Amino acid sequence: MEIHNLKNHMFTLLLLLLFVISTTIILWLLETKYNFIYGLISWVNEFSSNLQQKTKLKVDIFKIIFLVIFLSFISYLSYLLLYKLYFPYFENVIDLNEGGVFLKSLGSGEAELINSSFLFSNLINDSLKTVESGSPSQIGDWGTFGDFIGGTLNPIIGLISIILLVLTLISSKRDQIRIQRLQYIQQFDTIFFSMVQNLNKVYDDLLSTSDKKETLKFTYEHCFSSKYDTLLERVSYIEDNAVLRKYFLMLYQILKFTNKRINNLENLNKSEKYDLFRLYGNMIRAGLDTKVLQLLMLNVYERFPEYTALLDNFRIFEHMDFRNHYNNTEYWNFPILYMSTKINGEAFGSSDLLEDIKKNVLLSKVFSASNEFVNQNTFCKLYLFDLIDRKIEIKLNNRKLGLIFRLGTLNSLEIRAHFKDGNNNLQGEIFIYKDKLLVKKMSNYFQIFLDDNGQLKLYLGEDQIKKFQPISDKDFFIT
Repeated sequence: MEIHNLKNHMFTLLLLLLFVISTTIILWLLETKYNFIYGLISWVNEFSSNLQQKTKLKVDIFKIIFLVIFLSFISYLSYLLLYKLYFPYFENVIDLNEGGVFLKSLGSGEAELINSSFLFSNLINDSLKTVESGSPSQIGDWGTFGDFIGGTLNPIIGLISIILLVLTLISSKRDQIRIQRLQYIQQFDTIFFSMVQNLNKVYDDLLSTSDKKETLKFTYEHCFSSKYDTLLERVSYIEDNAVLRKYFLMLYQILKFTNKRINNLENLNKSEKYDLFRLYGNMIRAGLDTKVLQLLMLNVYERFPEYTALLDNFRIFEHMDFRNHYNNTEYWNFPILYMSTKINGEAFGSSDLLEDIKKNVLLSKVFSASNEFVNQNTFCKLYLFDLIDRKIEIKLNNRKLGLIFRLGTLNSLEIRAHFKDGNNNLQGEIFIYKDKLLVKKMSNYFQIFLDDNGQLKLYLGEDQIKKFQPISDKDFFIT
């Protein structure tokens, strides 16, 4: 019979073991395919990190929850021990009314009651038998009492010790990972700053090379001149500059290296990786000249998608301005403005300069332009398209003045302004200053503005900076 029961127990144990193994394998296969547990852990870490960022305490909410649950468990266990086990036992076993602490001599009824009240019945039975025997040795009685206390506390203390040991191992593992991560970053920093130093040396060569065609100034002037070259044609000046191409290649290697190193950092959530991208992106951008950034945008525009993706990750153009730093006749760099509306906005990050362009009542038109404009004049042509070959009659100081916008006779991409002042035909200069499209006639500046409905508004000023006075709608009309 006993052998039969043993076989049944062994069979049950074997089934349980097979169930645990099969369940573990199934869960592992599901995890390898769907990464559910990894995704859950990543979500918890990211959620916890986001909560830490939103509070000034910078505490981990999940650690607090775990601590509260652990302390609640210990408190409840202490309550059970004190009020359900120790206090009833003390009341029936210990006598405090005879000027000392003694063990009571219990009757069989009391012993039966205590025996049925406790979870650790075998241990209690031994204690009660010792008390009932009336042994003259109080040392033996207290020894039995101590065995009871130790027998109930030792498992609990052992459990708490195991929990603390596990927490210590987890903390040590985290410290080890933190040290490894720190060493990894230190090694990365050494290589990173060495590469940046070499990049700065190439930049110095761009400024001081003996070959004029390979200087930064020469390439920038030709890429962003007032010519009517297409964007692709302007890129050829970059390709002719071997030093600049070397500079862009080294910058690409720095971005690629940094991107790979950050993504290889394990145990980092998206927020922490984002902060690292911001940190190293800021350091890289700090050493890039605005002219270099503008040339870089021209170089990668509609080319080199991998390079472009890296520029997006590090928000390389976040601090780039949109001024033309060569041509004094053009305030804005219009090829850059045009390309900025076509490339991914992530490369600009939270650029205040780009936001200012969007708020500019004149330049905001670049975001709705479908045709490519490569300089100031082509943008003016797009803006004034509905006014081409139409005469604007202006009554000014009791004189009539005619203004006509026409396409260039030799270059149809060009737009020109012609004034008819009595018998005099004068050529006007069209240009853009900040948020104004201006036409200069001798000492007068006319601001041309088209509202959202396409209605023409005219303003008159003495120079391009001072406040312009509006010309009444009654003092001009279009024919």
